[in-house]
Amino acid sequence: MQEVWFSGVVGSECYCAPEMFSEQKYRGRPAEMFALGVFLFVLVIGCYPFDKAIELEDNLFSLLQEENTEAYWEAHRIKHNYSVNLAKPTFRTLIKALLTKDLTKRLSMD
Repeated sequence: MQEVWFSGVVGSECYCAPEMFSEQKYRGRPAEMFALGVFLFVLVIGCYPFDKAIELEDNLFSLLQEENTEAYWEAHRIKHNYSVNLAKPTFRTLIKALLTKDLTKRLSMD
């Protein structure tokens, strides 16, 4: 199957992968996996993981990209007032993989 490349922002900003906000072309599958991560987050937690996937504009997204994601989960939990039990360790691992800005670390569908 041939890889499809896109450019520009398509869809709701809260679901957009960080590469969509760049001036460069990006692959469709990884961007869709990022959106899937946002969808799963909303489904399980009940709110968005961040407002926009741009580190300089969104503190929660910046925290999620750091190696120590505990700060992200705590800040997000406090901001949105939910039980820590909603974010089980396996869910956190999946979300980190799907919502990372580094495409080489994102789960692959290839």
